[in-house]
Amino acid sequence: MPVRGFYYDEKTGFYVYDFRVRGHRFRGSTEKTDRREAEKFVKAKRKEAEAVAAQDAGDKPTTFAVASSRWYAE
Repeated sequence: MPVRGFYYDEKTGFYVYDFRVRGHRFRGSTEKTDRREAEKFVKAKRKEAEAVAAQDAGDKPTTFAVASSRWYAE
């Protein structure tokens, strides 16, 4: 499966990544010239980005009490 969010930059000669996770934008150079190495780098970067975005969002499992209170309030 191809990795989305990365492409070859002819100016620098490196692959670069540019993607969004939960409204946060992540972009930069992989500093890799080999496509397979760059794909591995981007996959690792995406996992890291998902962890950062989840931490920023404060994702916690919603309990029944919280969900029912929210439903009642709305």
